[in-house]
Amino acid sequence: AGGNFELGEIQTATTLPVDKEAGCIFDNKNFCLTGTFAFGTRKDCAKAIIERGGKLTSLNRSTDYLIIGQYATESWMHSSFGTKIIKAQEMRDKGVPLTILDERAWHAAF
Repeated sequence: AGGNFELGEIQTATTLPVDKEAGCIFDNKNFCLTGTFAFGTRKDCAKAIIERGGKLTSLNRSTDYLIIGQYATESWMHSSFGTKIIKAQEMRDKGVPLTILDERAWHAAF
């Protein structure tokens, strides 16, 4: 009760492929966002990244961080942001140095 999330959403599952031990550096790093954020709108998140010296990109080989919002639908694997997570996993498997963080780890770096 009283959660700050949209109908049909739950907090991000612990089964998401996040790098639990990784930190986050903003300066000259490329960020891609996916999911729904407790921090605010995507525009708010983008502003926070840019203010700290980071850049927003689509998910590609130059992306340093994929940030997963705190709230994800139960069927994240079948949603549009779920495909970003799967693509990021595939990129890491191919040796792309991409860090996947959840919103809490990203926000802790502020």
